[in-house]
Amino acid sequence: MQTKTLFFTAPDWQGKRSALLDIFMGGVAVLGFAPFHIFPLTLLSFAYLFLRLQNAAALKRAGRAGFNIGLRVGFGFFLFGMYWIGSAFLARGAEFILLMPPMILGLVLLLSLFWGIAGGLFARLSRSILYGPSLSGPHFSPQGHKPQGGRLIISAILFINLFFLAEYARGHLFGGLPWNLPGYIFKAGGAISQSASIVGIYGLNLIVMILSVCLAISIMKWMEKPLNALFPGLLGMGIFLSLFVFGHHRISQADVQFVPDVNLRIVQVDFLQKDQFDPNRAFDITNEFIRTSYGEGLEGVSHIIWPEGAVSGLLLENPNLINAMGATLTRSDGTAPYWLFNSLRREQKINGNGGVNGGSNGEVLFYNSSVAMGFDKGSPRVVGYEDKVRLVPFGEFIPFERVLKSIVPQSLSTSIASMTPGGHKKILDLPGLPPVSAQICYEGIFSGLTPIGGEGASPSWILNQSNDAWYGRSIGPYQHANQVSYRAIEQGLPIIRATVNGISGSIDAYGRYVSKLQKSQTQYADVKLPRQTAKPLFSQLIYKFMLLLNVIGFILCLVMNIYIKCSIQKQ
Repeated sequence: MQTKTLFFTAPDWQGKRSALLDIFMGGVAVLGFAPFHIFPLTLLSFAYLFLRLQNAAALKRAGRAGFNIGLRVGFGFFLFGMYWIGSAFLARGAEFILLMPPMILGLVLLLSLFWGIAGGLFARLSRSILYGPSLSGPHFSPQGHKPQGGRLIISAILFINLFFLAEYARGHLFGGLPWNLPGYIFKAGGAISQSASIVGIYGLNLIVMILSVCLAISIMKWMEKPLNALFPGLLGMGIFLSLFVFGHHRISQADVQFVPDVNLRIVQVDFLQKDQFDPNRAFDITNEFIRTSYGEGLEGVSHIIWPEGAVSGLLLENPNLINAMGATLTRSDGTAPYWLFNSLRREQKINGNGGVNGGSNGEVLFYNSSVAMGFDKGSPRVVGYEDKVRLVPFGEFIPFERVLKSIVPQSLSTSIASMTPGGHKKILDLPGLPPVSAQICYEGIFSGLTPIGGEGASPSWILNQSNDAWYGRSIGPYQHANQVSYRAIEQGLPIIRATVNGISGSIDAYGRYVSKLQKSQTQYADVKLPRQTAKPLFSQLIYKFMLLLNVIGFILCLVMNIYIKCSIQKQ
């Protein structure tokens, strides 16, 4: 007796139509992320991926078919979720436009490889797990061999293991690019997102995979007999409701308090990134930041915060601008608020002999730095700075820069230059503020980057200065804001966020905006600094435990696969 199947799981459903649907379903998954947060569509897309790979397991070349499916779904996911990278090329000038298509497609394919490898391994191993001895028959067809319940559960566990490991690897290998991890489909500050206070974002990744598999099995069982879909459906709903109840209770108990005597002014000026490459327009932008900083109520402001990208070039080496800002901020009593800004920082590299490397001119390194400056009776002084550790591909460094310089025309080669990453994140102790972890722009998407303990005290808050103008007028700034807010939930630390063409404001320790500036407007907001909460249960040890658990699960499935193959050969 043959069982009913969905059209896209038919054994002969291959070719162009299947490839296009795979890419389309990968793109549909992006609708679960900010600003949409239609997370059921992401769960449906991963359920589709599971069902497609189940079908691939029945094919003769299961590994190749699974790899192609995973690669195509991943391609759609990363292409539609990160298309805004093209804005970085457009902002740099016309000479970079020709580089845009191969660079973006190359990055998307590289990220898709993680899903392709996971899909190939899953289909190859599930072939034996699902169908076992029936594979040895001369007329094997998956239509006539329904996988047993126990085998289906093992296959589901294998899918969860492999795609958890794929996303973990994507977030860590080669510097890591953990943008749009599956767990981010839940809006930061909402009930479900509060689970990150225990399991972190990678734990939510695991939960998303489990919910997707429950949905997929429900669909599969419903095709056989609707009543059979009841158990996996209820299991998924039970997990989701448990997370919702926990998160709702955590938020209901929240008591947001503020640090006394700290009054922050976040300054925001709207501009396009390409304007910063025009010297005249860049000058106007900086003047607009100065004018906006000097607003009503300056007497009560303790610190003024500018976002990344407010000033083009080496602000620390621009005494005219620094003196102008000092004169603007100095109040009638001679005092001035501290100024927190972002700037390139120049440094010469010294060799072991005490000389400068690279000859008489030396090797000059440039760092992206978060800087705090005070004005003592109008005299400026740097009171602290922190270098950026995680640099943005194409925005701050060009992947394979040396290779590109050797193959592109000399006129373009001189335009290709990368910044230098800092050593490691440290905690800043700035006047008038609790200890802070300064995380510049895209550093805020890296879970676990916040330094805890070690040298000095743990931070009491996170400062995120970002230039979201690199994303253009796209969904990128919304995705960025949601991901950064998860660091507050994981660490129990508030975040002060200053951005260009993004979402600025004050975020409490539960990932909720206490105060928010409207995107793409020139304005300022005077905000209080929320207090941190008690340290959440989340820690990097939980990630290591989940990683170990999924590795063990994968190894057990691999051993089972070998055992089944040996049993088939003995028959």
